[in-house]
Amino acid sequence: MQKIESISEITKYMDDLQAIIFDLDNVLYPLDDYVQSGFHQISRLFLGHSLEVYDQLWNAYVERDVVHAVAADTEPVDTESAVVGAIRAMLQAQGLYSEEMQEKCLRIYEQHRPSIKPYDGVVEMMQELREKGIRLGLLIDGPAEMQREKLRALGIIPLFDEIIITDDIAGHGDVMKFRKPNPICFEIMQLRLDVPFEKMGYVKPGTFLLPR
Repeated sequence: MQKIESISEITKYMDDLQAIIFDLDNVLYPLDDYVQSGFHQISRLFLGHSLEVYDQLWNAYVERDVVHAVAADTEPVDTESAVVGAIRAMLQAQGLYSEEMQEKCLRIYEQHRPSIKPYDGVVEMMQELREKGIRLGLLIDGPAEMQREKLRALGIIPLFDEIIITDDIAGHGDVMKFRKPNPICFEIMQLRLDVPFEKMGYVKPGTFLLPR
């Protein structure tokens, strides 16, 4: 395992690797940009109150400890739960809470075409890796259509040899059985890339996992 400050640092550790698997959020683009984009879309429902609604959504999201841990020994809650919680808090503050309204806002969030772009240098780095013969995989958790909208907005689909959205694998089953760190999604990626595990690296936020 190698701690990294920037994704561009992985080029220092490429000796003997034949493939790299990437996570998406906070690896290839900043997740906060997506959340803010979705909240702006939701806020447009509330004519005359859109700025207030956006602020309520964002403040509630941050308070749920997605951006920073409340204490050193606590883990941030997952983004999906934090977004649902932020929507609920906003609707309650507006006096409009109902399960139906919460679901409507969540659908808008998950189905919107986001205003996001890759981190600086990401596309160039991945093109360089491809030119060196490194196979690239993208392994993503989360609602499938939401993740596909992210990929379309980022314009990075052609850079990958294989893209797996784990919720697609699950179908109508329990998605948590297929999401990371469950090994089955990595095993499927390894088979599709046709590269031995000992020749693969994995990039997640802040960390480059190298084969032993």
